[in-house]
Amino acid sequence: MHELLALLAMGAFIGTFVGMIAIGAWILLPVDRAAKDRRAAVQFTLLDFLCLFVVVQLPTGIIRSIGSNYNERWIWLMYAFAWIACGLMWWISVRRLSLAGVHRPWHRAVFQAAVLPVAYFGVIAGVALVVRFA
Repeated sequence: MHELLALLAMGAFIGTFVGMIAIGAWILLPVDRAAKDRRAAVQFTLLDFLCLFVVVQLPTGIIRSIGSNYNERWIWLMYAFAWIACGLMWWISVRRLSLAGVHRPWHRAVFQAAVLPVAYFGVIAGVALVVRFA
């Protein structure tokens, strides 16, 4: 039984990793192609930074809600991982959107605060639900 759970956990980890890469490629490849063609200047706006705070809130809230099940060292490790992962995801998306010439605030905000987090966190949540109810 433990071997099955270990295999399931390993499969969930690999599935999450592969899913995140696949979804990232699916979402970012069109933007990346446009960025290579246009090569516009990279600009960060205040709205971009607001989107960073929105993106970081979801994993931080989830970690806070499950935090009573873990010791404080693990909580801070999960916070650090979430902040670094979300920060990198945000930084890469802002750079690519700028290079692609996407300057309309509404388009940038929808992409950064809705499309990208829903895609990435949706993969993680889907794998977690499969593991939980399997």
